[in-house]
Amino acid sequence: MTSAIQLTQVSVVRSDSLLLDRVDWTVREGERWIVLGPNGAGKTTLMQ
Repeated sequence: MTSAIQLTQVSVVRSDSLLLDRVDWTVREGERWIVLGPNGAGKTTLMQ
């Protein structure tokens, strides 16, 4: 299967907080992923 999205060594910092640290992630064609968590956990912030 072909990669639809591929991230390599991605780090995300927001307001001096490290949210992701050197993450590798591959989403293949046809796969579905969700970001799940309680209200206020930062799901929308992560996607911005």
